[in-house]
Amino acid sequence: MRLTVFLLVICIPFIGYAGQRAVTEDGSTVILNDDGTWKYDKAESIRKETIPVNNKAFTKGSDATFRMKSRNNTASVYFNPGKWHVVTAKSNESVEKQFRLVDHDMQAMLITEKIEIPIETLAMLALENAKRVAPDAKIVEKEYRNVNGKKLIMLQINGTLMGIKFSYLGYYFTDSYGSTQLVTYTAQNLFAEYRPEAEQFLNGLVFADNIPETEEAKDVKNSDE
Repeated sequence: MRLTVFLLVICIPFIGYAGQRAVTEDGSTVILNDDGTWKYDKAESIRKETIPVNNKAFTKGSDATFRMKSRNNTASVYFNPGKWHVVTAKSNESVEKQFRLVDHDMQAMLITEKIEIPIETLAMLALENAKRVAPDAKIVEKEYRNVNGKKLIMLQINGTLMGIKFSYLGYYFTDSYGSTQLVTYTAQNLFAEYRPEAEQFLNGLVFADNIPETEEAKDVKNSDE
C-alpha cells in the first residue's frame, strides 16, 4: 500500500508569531497575546540550542540527472528518474513538488517560499506542525550538514498519527531568496530500510548559485498519479 497523504500535513508554509514581544527581568523573551496571555518565545529557545555539526561534505549522486526547479526561490532537486517519480496529483496546496520512490512506500515533498525564515526557526516550525496532528512527535536526530556547498539543517522527526508510526527525514535551508524544506517520509518500520534512498534523494538539493555552469541537467517531465 502507499502511504496516505495526510502525513503531508506537518509541513506547511510560514507560520507567523502573533502578538508583541517583551523582555522579562531575567532576560527571557515572551510573546504577549491580545487576550492577555503570554508564552515564552520558542524561536529564541531554538536559537540558543547547540546543534551538532556533521563535517562530512554531502553531494548529489552521479545518477541524479533530472532536475525539478522551484517557482519560488533558487532551489532545485536533482534525482534519478528511474527511482523517483514526480506525483502530479498533489494532495496539499502547500507542497510545490511531490515525489514517490518507485515500488516502495516512501514519498517526498518540496516546500519553498519567498519568505526568509531563520533556519533554526524553520526546523522548530516543522516540529510544531508535526505536534499539531501527532502530539507525541519528537526530534530523534538533528545536525548541521554541508550539502552541495550550503549549510543546512538535517532533521528526523518520529511520531504517531492515527495509529501509524511515521518517520520524516528532511533538509531545511533559508537565505535571502527564501526558505526551502525537502522532506522524505515513510512508516517507522520501513525507515531503516529506505533511509539510504532517502539520503541520496535529499542530497540532490541544490541552489542556483552553486550549480556548475557546465552542467546540462534535464528538467523532468514524467509524472505519477
